[in-house]
Amino acid sequence: MTNEFISIITKFTSQVNSTLQQVSSDARVNIPDVELPKPGERPSEKLLIVLEDAVEDPDYGWIAAIQRLIEQENRRPRPGRSPMAEIEFWRTRNASFATMYEQLKGETVTQSLILTPFP
Repeated sequence: MTNEFISIITKFTSQVNSTLQQVSSDARVNIPDVELPKPGERPSEKLLIVLEDAVEDPDYGWIAAIQRLIEQENRRPRPGRSPMAEIEFWRTRNASFATMYEQLKGETVTQSLILTPFP
């Protein structure tokens, strides 16, 4: 019974740590607070400019945020050579990318990409 309890507590701690990594991740996407047009409505020029800046801005745009995250993760050192260190390395990496993915799959981002004309 004691070993089972320790195993359950270890799994719970692992889940809490994973959630904390996702919540506290530096992977942030700057999503503008805009009202998107309803289906069939044409977006205003001002809205298109705001959305294009959100995507393409070299410092704060979505493309730049994705590039920074990839570079950050590529520079991340491995914590050790043990199997648990390897698992923790990939768990941390997954948390960072999952946070970015969750933000990018939101309705505002999806609709913004549909509305924004890219060359």
